[in-house]
Amino acid sequence: MRTPVPEGIRVTQEYGITDFYWSSGGYPTPGHLGMDYGSPSGTPLQAPAAGRILTVNRQNLGSGWGAYVQLEDGRYTHTMAHLLADKIRVAEGDQVGEGDVIGETGDTGWSTGAHLHWQVMDAADGPGAMHNCIDPRHALNPDQYERDVLEDYAARAAERVSLNPDHFKRQINMESGWNIYAHSGANAIGLAQIVPRWHPGVNPWKPFASLDYAANLMASHLATFGRIDLALAAYNAGPGAVQNYGGVPPFPETQHYVATILDDWEVPTMPAGDDTVAEEIELNKWLKQEMEGIANDAIGALNRAVGGADLATLDDKDVNTRLHELRQDWPARWEAEKTRRAAGPR
Repeated sequence: MRTPVPEGIRVTQEYGITDFYWSSGGYPTPGHLGMDYGSPSGTPLQAPAAGRILTVNRQNLGSGWGAYVQLEDGRYTHTMAHLLADKIRVAEGDQVGEGDVIGETGDTGWSTGAHLHWQVMDAADGPGAMHNCIDPRHALNPDQYERDVLEDYAARAAERVSLNPDHFKRQINMESGWNIYAHSGANAIGLAQIVPRWHPGVNPWKPFASLDYAANLMASHLATFGRIDLALAAYNAGPGAVQNYGGVPPFPETQHYVATILDDWEVPTMPAGDDTVAEEIELNKWLKQEMEGIANDAIGALNRAVGGADLATLDDKDVNTRLHELRQDWPARWEAEKTRRAAGPR
């Protein structure tokens, strides 16, 4: 496989979360689905792989893809967009070889200036939240993204900030199972399950950047709390929870997280009859479920917009109202939830 433009043309926007992704406000997915190249108008478009032309669209869609071509290579579907419509040299069903010139780039879309947008869809293994599109660099150099390579890099990232490499590798395994496209309902992304809203300084779809950021974040937590179990708890539950409880919070998820990563760490024994702590654990689990439900509904609404809804008129009032109501009414709702649980199944 090769890039669809000649060597030397710079990448102007990466896959994943980028500065333009944040500033445009127009993406219904948690990241830019491909890579953009700053190719001047008239730059030859070369087939990135041998395969069959699936789609040819010569219509200029304005702020969308413009003219584009899609190519199937047996594993991936490549979309190459912002082309000069009258310079496309292939028809649907044509067989092409890797490197064959199939058109010219030169149109533009939401960004400024002529460029090529290239995205690579892996229907079998790509992340659903990104419409099964993977990082084109991953397709170009798959060996660089193998687990052993990622683990070696994680160990070096840990050592650079004086963390225990084995602990850090176990932590990443807990976070994502070494799946670089892991994505949760709460929009935690990538190897280190970083939430962009709280950590806008990193593109978590980029595995090596994600590992560096996670190692630095863990080093910061360790400097703050002075103990590795508290640093891990801060990563999992948030530093505020560690401060509020004066130790590892009594959340089963967090205690399991810490105990799995640290061989000699034991879950603190809850004092007999301490109903206050037990109820707080259940309350936090319930609040987390309620918040994740609202987040999932919001992501679903945005994904449905891809099917034809106008993004400019997408109504987010329902999501905001539900969040506001939960913040205001959670004590009464929790009491109702406890009553429902006490009554048992009906």
